[in-house]
Formats: sequence, structure tokens, C-alpha cells
Amino acid sequence: MLKSQKIVIGFDGSEYSKKAVEYAVNNFDKKSTIYLVYVEEMLAPLYLSNPSLFIDDDVIKKIREKTNIKLRL
Repeated sequence: MLKSQKIVIGFDGSEYSKKAVEYAVNNFDKKSTIYLVYVEEMLAPLYLSNPSLFIDDDVIKKIREKTNIKLRL
């Protein structure tokens, strides 16, 4: 088992990103901190988006739910 560390994983729901999460969970010390960065393809240019989109609690909740589904937690 690898020593305790801070780990950042880009996650997009692909098999490769799922394997990266699985590897981190299975191979790093349980005291490690895993930061999961969820990403999706942007459908509209960022400058057309509402800046408050990124701080809205409802949006954050929906992203967490969607990520949990993709991770099958």
C-alpha cells in the first residue's frame, strides 16, 4: 500500500477514470485525501453561461448525484 497522500483524479465517467478511482481507493493509505474533479463536455461557451451556475447549491447537489451514479456508489 502506498503512503498517505493528496490525490487528484479527473473523472468523466469513462472506464479509464473509473479505473483511476478504483486504483486510488485500493492502493493508497486510507488516510489519503482523494479530490475527485468531475468534468463534462461544455455545451455552450463559458462566457454565455451564468457565472452563478458554479456556486449554486442545487447545481452542486445535482453534480454530486450524477457523479455517484456514474461511480455506482
